[in-house]
Amino acid sequence: MSAEKKAKETKAAERKEKKLKKQELAQQNKKARAEKTANKPPSKARAFFRRINTKRNRIIAIIVAVIVLLLIINGIVKARQEKMAAFNVTPEYQTVSVGDIELTVSGDGNLESGSSMTFLAETDLAIENVVVLEGQKVKAGDVIATLDAEGMQDILRTVEYDLNEMQATVDESDRVKETYYIKAPVDGRLKDIQLLEDGLVEDAMADVGYIALISTVEEMKIEITEEEYEALSKEPGLAVKCERHKYDEDVELRYIGGTPYVIIPTDMRTIGAEADIYSITATKSGNELASGIVELVAYEKLQGTYGEISYQDDFENYRVDKGEVLFHVDKYKYTLENAYYQLKDMRDEYNECLALTESLTLTAPYDGIVTSLALSDDATITQGSAIASFQSLESWKATIAVDELDIATIQVGQEAVVTIDALDYQEFPATVRGIASAGTASGGITTYNVLLDVQPADGFRISMTLTCEIVTESASGVLTVPQTAVRSYGDISYVLVAADRTLEERAKIRKAILKNDYETLMEYLTVDLSSDDTQMTMGSAPEGMDMESMPEGFDPENMPEDAALGQPRGGRSDGTIIALSNMVELLYGDIRIVETGLDDGSYVEIIDGLEEGDSILLPIASDSDADTNSISMFGMGGMAGGGGGSRPSGDGPPSGGGTPPQ
Repeated sequence: MSAEKKAKETKAAERKEKKLKKQELAQQNKKARAEKTANKPPSKARAFFRRINTKRNRIIAIIVAVIVLLLIINGIVKARQEKMAAFNVTPEYQTVSVGDIELTVSGDGNLESGSSMTFLAETDLAIENVVVLEGQKVKAGDVIATLDAEGMQDILRTVEYDLNEMQATVDESDRVKETYYIKAPVDGRLKDIQLLEDGLVEDAMADVGYIALISTVEEMKIEITEEEYEALSKEPGLAVKCERHKYDEDVELRYIGGTPYVIIPTDMRTIGAEADIYSITATKSGNELASGIVELVAYEKLQGTYGEISYQDDFENYRVDKGEVLFHVDKYKYTLENAYYQLKDMRDEYNECLALTESLTLTAPYDGIVTSLALSDDATITQGSAIASFQSLESWKATIAVDELDIATIQVGQEAVVTIDALDYQEFPATVRGIASAGTASGGITTYNVLLDVQPADGFRISMTLTCEIVTESASGVLTVPQTAVRSYGDISYVLVAADRTLEERAKIRKAILKNDYETLMEYLTVDLSSDDTQMTMGSAPEGMDMESMPEGFDPENMPEDAALGQPRGGRSDGTIIALSNMVELLYGDIRIVETGLDDGSYVEIIDGLEEGDSILLPIASDSDADTNSISMFGMGGMAGGGGGSRPSGDGPPSGGGTPPQ
């Protein structure tokens, strides 16, 4: 190695060693300064601030502790206040009273006229001016139109000429008479004769379709219902009384064409006469089992065409043989008979035309509303043409739509009340006349039309809108209570009857509610049931009770006898627990099981369990701001399964109230 290189390495080593010593010296100085500072006594300012910092921390800790304590106390007080708020109520009572109750079904519809009439021209008419409008109300005799004098004179002359021509034709004709005989088509008994001598065969044929009937069997029948048939079939024998005759032999029950009848062994009785049916063992008046009218069992009709009865061979209830002559009938040549009818019609037309020509006014033949009018000024109307149509003002009807869920309760003849908006919501009586079998579906709902007869009243107009309530069921003079007062628990209905509690007893109940003391509360919640299918023996929970929601440790098998089901009211050893939605009600009422009847949505019929004048507690509304669930059923918000509570109310509880009896 050269001397120069060696010298460079020596200098580098010296610089490195010098740098290390410098760093070591700096570290020693730093350590010495730190030791000096630590051993130096603190200054007065530094000591003061240290003392201040320690005292502040202690105050802050105390303040925090006080705040936490206040929050805890406030929570306890607030919870206590919320529980106590549920007791801050004013109970309301309602007296059980006697009244009427109705169940109704509602529907909407429009008012319509009950019948219509058409006014036909009885002769040709020459119209001058029309003085009524369609939709106008008129009375019989009111002028509809004025007639043209000259035109009516022309028409009258034409009608008079035609009448004279027909009269001449009839006068020149020979009235040729022919006689024919109506004979019995079968053997039997002559019944229900429609004509006497001088009667016209065509009249009887037009009215009933026969001249007489011939009964072909010695029996008559009385129609009865299926229920009556079942009841009569259990009797040892039957007797029938009709037209002062008694039949107690060979009386039988029989179906004819699917209809049940009582059959009596005669066809001598008058068709349509009333008959009473008895048990053979009790035939005195007042013991009737069924009633009806007598009819023929089998018969043939005696018929003809036209003509006048000139002689009658046999009479009502005569026995006749097949082919036997029963009636002599005189008839005339068809052309001449027809001419007489034409002549009569032409005379009627002439008289009508003459009257119109003299009055020159066309008047309404009926009271009603003109719904269509086929007249115009200066028009000519031919005989037989429709002049106008009228809707009657004497009869009114309405068609309403009834929901499919209610239609089964509607029956023909039921009473109803319609309310018409346009007549200041006045109410008018009505009756169900008909019920449609085919419905109309819309929006998932099917409705059926119900036709009503509405009692006429002033102010009615066609198509007025109306609402209707049909009375489907009613009861008069029954005990009623507000619907809201009747509660339900399963299939049990009950109310709370006003309780005359002492201050000590109320305090006991209030304390039990606050402390969730179910043993004490059970004394007031357990009731006796007489129905075997609703009894609950001691140690079993009510149907629907959610055992998981009961207090921890609750065991129905080990409930104290005096706290639950031991010795309930009436001294029985079985009963059931009624759950209330608001246990505060126990302060003012005792549970009373009732049997209910009709429910119209506002009031409920009470069949059993209450008496007139009893005071019952109306539901006490829960405060939504208070924790009422904590005092409902053993402090757990009530029993599961809908234990208690009111029925759905209609318009809310009725007015009234008061204070609990002292």
